[in-house]
Amino acid sequence: MRSPPLTRLRPVDASSGVDVADALRYAILDGTLPPGTRLRQSQVAEVFGTSRTPVREALHKLNAWGLVDLVVNHAAVVRRVRREHYAGAFVVWAELEALAVELAIENSMDIREALWAAVAEERGVADMVTSLRSGSHETELRQRWIEAHAAYHDAVLRAAGSARLQEAVEATTALMTRQSLWDAVGDRPYPLGATASQHAQLARLIESRDKAGASECMRSQILGLGEAFLIWWDRTSSEEPDS
Repeated sequence: MRSPPLTRLRPVDASSGVDVADALRYAILDGTLPPGTRLRQSQVAEVFGTSRTPVREALHKLNAWGLVDLVVNHAAVVRRVRREHYAGAFVVWAELEALAVELAIENSMDIREALWAAVAEERGVADMVTSLRSGSHETELRQRWIEAHAAYHDAVLRAAGSARLQEAVEATTALMTRQSLWDAVGDRPYPLGATASQHAQLARLIESRDKAGASECMRSQILGLGEAFLIWWDRTSSEEPDS
């Protein structure tokens, strides 16, 4: 018999950089807190070893991210995230980062080194996935790709110089973990290689200050990632029909 969902959580380690909202988000997305789980502020605070204030703030953040519904008695209920939610999130993400790359070019910040370093790392991972047997060095390759992919997009967002835009991207992508993005593309060399190639093309467009071309390239790259993600979702999801 499985233990109640909340008892599977662990106290938040402030030194890890993960706050209550992120810890709950990860637990929801990996299934530790399944749809329908009731999250009472007092119980969550006790499990995480914190006061109710950060828990209350976390639940409101999760609600804004579309992961829980706020209910009476200082609580929230975990939502079921469905395919259409992910599909919509990728469309919004694509538009937000298309705007971000235009702003980055307008601001004339030199991010070439960061972009090309990320591209080189992504290419290296794609080459290794192609040459190694399935599952070989998976943990190492996953972490390398996750860090490189995040570094590329973070560089663009920093160069855009808009805290509000960055917050909007973070809220929109809260439905996906870096792990799930890797799961969507990590066992297929072509999407990995395609991502690196698109990032290289985008870096060249940024260098040439082609705002329209860079914006469309960023949009296409994220939508392509979304297509790969939804294929993975369709293959692995066991969504239940609405009651």
